[in-house]
Amino acid sequence: MSRLLFPRLNFGLRMDTARKLFGMNLAKLCDRQGFGRKDLAESLNVQQTMVSRWIAGGTLPTKHLDAIARYLAVDVKDLFALPSEPTPLPPKLNLTPIDALKIVAKDYGYSLKRQ
Repeated sequence: MSRLLFPRLNFGLRMDTARKLFGMNLAKLCDRQGFGRKDLAESLNVQQTMVSRWIAGGTLPTKHLDAIARYLAVDVKDLFALPSEPTPLPPKLNLTPIDALKIVAKDYGYSLKRQ
């Protein structure tokens, strides 16, 4: 069914995943550009509840994809883009406070010795 509704959006995504991605990206793009849900709804001549459903991932705007992309000045593919990879956190070191202090002291050219 999704191929019939969205033949040009065949990104290999399941329909529920496409709805969620669309909603996240729509919310992010509207926030980034300072547009509210009400602004988008008025420009598309739809109810604000419909825009809220799109953002929540409940439905996809079958008739409005091109208009939404134009309104947000993006490509339709950008509305379904996967999020970029998060920056990995450094591994957690299991150090005692004394060991951590020794490492920092060594970096600054000091030596810690017990007296």
